[in-house]
Amino acid sequence: MEALDDENINMIGICGMGGVGKTTIVEEVCRQAKAEKKFDKDVMVVVSQTPNLAKIQGKIAQELNLVLETKDKLETPQSLWVRIKAEKKILVVLDDIWDKVELIEKVSIPVEEDHKGCKILLTSRRKNVYNKMNAEKIFSIEVLDEEEAWILFRGTAGEIVASTDLNPITREVAREYGGLPIAIVTVGRALMKNRSKDVWIDAA
Repeated sequence: MEALDDENINMIGICGMGGVGKTTIVEEVCRQAKAEKKFDKDVMVVVSQTPNLAKIQGKIAQELNLVLETKDKLETPQSLWVRIKAEKKILVVLDDIWDKVELIEKVSIPVEEDHKGCKILLTSRRKNVYNKMNAEKIFSIEVLDEEEAWILFRGTAGEIVASTDLNPITREVAREYGGLPIAIVTVGRALMKNRSKDVWIDAA
């Protein structure tokens, strides 16, 4: 959160492999920023591996209650650019970026000298993306080690992991998902009330 308060940082990147929890982290950052009233407005849009820049513009505009003249074509910079600049402090989250996105020229987002109050928060599994986009601060999210994964899985699945019949298998299940928090939580929730040994063996 300190990076969001730093006036010298305009663009922040969160890097990590798929499933490590990047999106969950930025959602929590947005929630905390909103609770602490760090920004007048925050918007979040998924970019994806094959970005549709017109749809990205449209999503940002929708979040800002701006009606664009066209839905399927890239808008001229003026309307969205002016609307974003109207917010004194705004956080724009671009989730799941795979390659450089031309924020100013293509998406019409004023950054750096054009709008010091606009912070950009990016997520990507590719660290070179942040270098291409000149992100000033990059946070790397690592997978959990075996003990951390077990603690998370145990906390999610609940008391069932202590079952005498299932305990050795529950450890195997926790290891199976490679320290990826989202996978561990998803499987833990799915199995938390299931005492069938066969089901647990299949999950492992």
